Amino acid sequence: MEERRVRWNTLSTEPSNIEYSVGDYIEVLHRATEEEPEGWCLAKVIHKRDEFYFVHYENYENIYDEIVLQEQIRPVNARGSPSLEDIRRQAIEAPSTIIDWCGTQDCEEKLNSVISKTGVYNASYRPIENQFVVIGERKPVEKAAILVSFIIDHQCELIQLENENIKMSKNIENKRQKIKSDSVEEVLVPKELLGLIIGKGGANLSFVKQEYGVSIHIIETNDEESKEFTETQIPEDKALIRIYGKDAKWVKMAKSYIYLQRTSIPIEATKIDYLKGYQNQIINDIKEKSGCVKVFVHDPEKNGTEGLIEVIGNDDAIDSLKLLLEQHLSYFGAYQEKEDTNRELSKQMNKINSNYGDAFYANEGYKNQGATNQRRRNKKY
Repeated sequence: MEERRVRWNTLSTEPSNIEYSVGDYIEVLHRATEEEPEGWCLAKVIHKRDEFYFVHYENYENIYDEIVLQEQIRPVNARGSPSLEDIRRQAIEAPSTIIDWCGTQDCEEKLNSVISKTGVYNASYRPIENQFVVIGERKPVEKAAILVSFIIDHQCELIQLENENIKMSKNIENKRQKIKSDSVEEVLVPKELLGLIIGKGGANLSFVKQEYGVSIHIIETNDEESKEFTETQIPEDKALIRIYGKDAKWVKMAKSYIYLQRTSIPIEATKIDYLKGYQNQIINDIKEKSGCVKVFVHDPEKNGTEGLIEVIGNDDAIDSLKLLLEQHLSYFGAYQEKEDTNRELSKQMNKINSNYGDAFYANEGYKNQGATNQRRRNKKY
């Protein structure tokens, strides 16, 4: 009867509630010990009382006889034990990245799943060899080895993802702590001005970041993500620009530089041409000197007495432009007086030219007139 003794728990079925009689052969479940793995042993019922059975193990001395419970026994496994020639052993190396996982309950459960799905006798992790070992008949072992390798690949990917998540979580926390420790300024700007603020290819923002040593974040909607970083309500036609850095002074300077706004300045209709200058040279010069991004001059409406100068720029640039405008317009009266005098002199010159004809051009007066006209063509105003 020795060949009927089976030590691999994978050959077992669930313990049954069949009633056994004295003299019946049964199999008794033995839990794993340091010397032996869990398995079923062939035994004979010697005595029975209620759910208790007194059994004798085949090929064992009587000193090993014992009392077992109904739940520990099952019918004799009809399959019998395999021959040694049928048994195969295959080892799969465990990557170093999953060594910690190999000793977990999750690993044990997955190996038990391999056993139940493939029919191998045993699948286990050997920490000394750092190997997964499957034992059983040839075909089940081949299937189990493939399944174990598949599990290893998935576990490696899971651990890699977990490591990446841990690293990312640390980076997020570090950035949040950095943001909390930084000085922060916020400003709402019209969405129509965002393109000018950002600049072509982000050139303006890059300049501000490098010049003032700050970071800049643009939030355009009141979504859940943005609420994590700001409590400011963002109107539909506005965008929120957050500027943060270590130095509060530089953060404020960056805010002042980047905050563009649109403003209009009224101007008397009679002064618009004077302000523009020849081919807009004056207004363009004022724009460049002030640092404003855009300047538009709007003529007055029909029969109107005032025009408008529309300006886009930050506070400092707009203030500078207003000062330059004021200074330029303060000369308007003096230039008008000089222009009136110049026109009167021109009339006199034309009168002389028309009355004296060739006699005038024969002397130095012709040369002087030409020099005067050349100066007038070169002026800005």
